[in-house]
Amino acid sequence: MRTAAAIAVLLLAAAPAGATANQPVVSVVPDAATPGDELVVTVEGCPADTTTIVIDLGPAGGQALIDDSAAAVNGGVAITVTLPADAPADDYLIRAWCKDDGASTLATAETTLIVAHGHDLPPSGASPALWWAAALVAAGAVLLLSVRLSSPSARR
Repeated sequence: MRTAAAIAVLLLAAAPAGATANQPVVSVVPDAATPGDELVVTVEGCPADTTTIVIDLGPAGGQALIDDSAAAVNGGVAITVTLPADAPADDYLIRAWCKDDGASTLATAETTLIVAHGHDLPPSGASPALWWAAALVAAGAVLLLSVRLSSPSARR
């Protein structure tokens, strides 16, 4: 628990990217997951008088599968949750509420998460353009090496 709090403090010490006054931002890592995966939900940019941040996660338009809350640190928090092993594949909505001491909602934010079953996950990593660029660089290196090895100065 101390580690999570320390991580939250470190993550939230800097000004949050994309957040403006009273406009919090919620993000999740990873942004595509399978049932049973661990997720880190980060909320940043809540108003200064926020004491608690509440999150929920569930299929868009459906019942929340996860409800959690944590004390706000500098207007934000990082909460680690685990998707239920029986979570259905769907587009999920992650919502966050910035609450004050009286449990009044000061601001809200939301983002989406793709929950799929293994083979249904969207591809991640390098784009096709990057693969082509890497292939061209490798081909160029092979060509350069073959030219150098076949040049007369390499035979001496």
